[in-house]
Amino acid sequence: MEVDCGNSKRTIASFDKTDCSISLTVNGKKYEILNADPNMYLNDFLRYHLHLTGTKRLCAEGGCGSCVVAVSKCDPSTNPEAIQAINSCMAPILSLDGYFIITVEALGSKKDGFHEIQKRFASNFASQCGYCTPGFVMNGFSVLASDSSGKTEKEIEDSFDGNICRCTGYRPILDAMKSFAKECNPIDIEDIRSLKSCHQMCTKPCNKTLINLPRSLGVSLWVKPSSILEALSVISRNEEKSVRFVAGNTAIGVYKNDGPFDLYIDLKNLSELNQILLAEKFIEFGASVTLTSMAKFFEQKSNLCSSFQALSDHIKKVANVPVRNVASWAGNLMMKHAHPHFPSDIFIIFETVEAKLNIIDVNGIISSLGMGEFLRCDMNMKVILSMTLPLSLPGEIIRTFKVMPRKQNSYAYVHAGFKADFDEECLVFQGNPTICFGGMGLKSVRVVEAEEFLDMKSLNSYATFQGIKCVLML
Repeated sequence: MEVDCGNSKRTIASFDKTDCSISLTVNGKKYEILNADPNMYLNDFLRYHLHLTGTKRLCAEGGCGSCVVAVSKCDPSTNPEAIQAINSCMAPILSLDGYFIITVEALGSKKDGFHEIQKRFASNFASQCGYCTPGFVMNGFSVLASDSSGKTEKEIEDSFDGNICRCTGYRPILDAMKSFAKECNPIDIEDIRSLKSCHQMCTKPCNKTLINLPRSLGVSLWVKPSSILEALSVISRNEEKSVRFVAGNTAIGVYKNDGPFDLYIDLKNLSELNQILLAEKFIEFGASVTLTSMAKFFEQKSNLCSSFQALSDHIKKVANVPVRNVASWAGNLMMKHAHPHFPSDIFIIFETVEAKLNIIDVNGIISSLGMGEFLRCDMNMKVILSMTLPLSLPGEIIRTFKVMPRKQNSYAYVHAGFKADFDEECLVFQGNPTICFGGMGLKSVRVVEAEEFLDMKSLNSYATFQGIKCVLML
């Protein structure tokens, strides 16, 4: 089968990553992997093929943190800021072509000597049964090694929202990690990044180890297009196949029974889907921008727009750090599209600010849809390109809320978003506000009748309170 790519043609086989090699580096050692199954995850490869069993596996849905490893898209010796924690239980091995991976074995051992993080865990009695300890250690390593300016105690504590200790030993664990905070007894960043075994800072030549994996008949295909046009060409010529677009692949932790899929299309590294454009009146996020990158951008630019800090704070309540490091905002919305009952915080907050989704079909036609229109749109043979978010106006107030069973790493019972433009002196609504609720039923709710009622109403008026109460009870 051929795929049109501009002036050239490539066969579908040239996209099939199961028929060619991928290369990655684990603890400084390079591997070339042949014939990997698209449904093989990094955790399986580490434990059953490299026999690095320090990385554990338990929930297989990105919730417990026992499988956490550190990864980098580029060589950490040249760009150490790129180190991130991910859940190895949800990362397809084929999505990690060219990655550098660090496991707990590289930090230290009884034979080679222990890393400073491991030493402080021991001195603070932070390990009980020990099953969760490697995940905590690797998450801590990723947090500290990725920021040469250091972390505060609060930042360190917030970074462990994806790690569970069933022995309930959180206090000594956090005491051990907070000892690295700026306010306490930090150590030099180079000491944090120093690993005991063969590691990524090694300058010696290292030959690749070839691993040829047995492959089942009839296995799914893995496609890695070099542009969005190639991706569209592939799906247009495989209309009869079930297709899954892959960015972070974290949906597998929520809906484990989705699939099977005939074709996986890896969109994670497409440059046009990873761009962030800040214009005078709007901001545009590519579909593969991760939740971590989005929240960080909003926080860094919070002085430019009144809504940015509220959006950043709410995104940080979605899932946990290792999940947000790889999960894309578009993938979250596609889960909501496929499963309308999914309590998507991303949908609620971007419906609140009246964001628009830019969607392209296989004919190259781009449509701009509101969030509600997106849910009603047939996404077959279509791909989300980007999201356009209008910058809030002076005087506009945006607030979002999430009621959940715990502070972090939890779905919402109820979540809501409110946007309004006020006359600050008399507290009168200037135009229709935006009012959104989720968790009130199977579908998210935009309360249009209430929005229309509040136009030019005063917040100081009891009649406004009574009136909106009647509208909401209809």
